[in-house]
This record gives sequence, C-alpha cells and structure tokens, in this order.
Amino acid sequence: AGAAAVIDTHGMRPQRVTRISDLWAGDPLSDPQHPAAVLFRGTENVVSACRAQGVKKIVRVTGLAVGLPWWHWARLVFGALLSGTPHWNSLAEQAIRASGLDYTVVRPGGLKDLPPAAQAGDTLLLGSAAWGDVQPPLTTGISRDDVAE
Repeated sequence: AGAAAVIDTHGMRPQRVTRISDLWAGDPLSDPQHPAAVLFRGTENVVSACRAQGVKKIVRVTGLAVGLPWWHWARLVFGALLSGTPHWNSLAEQAIRASGLDYTVVRPGGLKDLPPAAQAGDTLLLGSAAWGDVQPPLTTGISRDDVAE
C-alpha cells in the first residue's frame, strides 16, 4: 500500500531573479532553474507520480500573490522581479485542479514559527470564512504547524 496523500512544498531557494535574457531566451521550460520548470513542470511531475502510485490527494503550498488578480501591484512586482513566479504557480494550481485528484492549495502570506492556532486559543479561519470577499492583507501568515495539520 502507498501513501494516501502527498504534501508538495517544492519551490526555489534562492528565488530566481528575472534576467534580461528572459526577454529573448525562448521556452522557459527548457531552463531547469526557471520557475516555469521548477514550479509548473515540477508540479506536473508530482501530479503524474501521484496518479502512477494511486495517491488520491495532493496538498500544494504556493504563495499569497497567486490568488491576487493579475493587475494587482504585488503580483506585478513579484512577477517582474522573480521571473513570473506567481504566474507559474498559478499554472501549477490549474494543473492540480485539472488532474482529477482531491486537492488542497495553501497560499500563506508567510509561514511563521508560531504555535498552532488552537494551542494559542485562536480559531483558524481559512479563505472566504476568514476574509469574505475581501483580499487578505499581504502581511497575513500562518503557523507552519497549522499548514501541516
């Protein structure tokens, strides 16, 4: 028997800063250090492995900017500085949604080294339960333990 779920937290350290050559370099998927290859193609590979092994659920951690509209200043700035990272994470999330797997996407504003919300006497509200139709501030964060839960 295999795993019931996969928690996918892969990413890039250090973040890849946009290069002038990105403007004419061609297919970003051909550069193994580009967010297109790491974030998007990497997620496609994880989804394929899940299917091959019979894993039914995937949990993917991306980032808060992915949920922002394309024209939001933070998404534009992060995209311009970090080789389109929000765009490639967005395509990765779309690949997960299209996969047919049960999934959860976590877009923390920041992972924090704090006790879990319940241990601190707080209630953890997610998504629209926490913010309704209002975009959460970019300074929000979540305990690493709450994400793991």
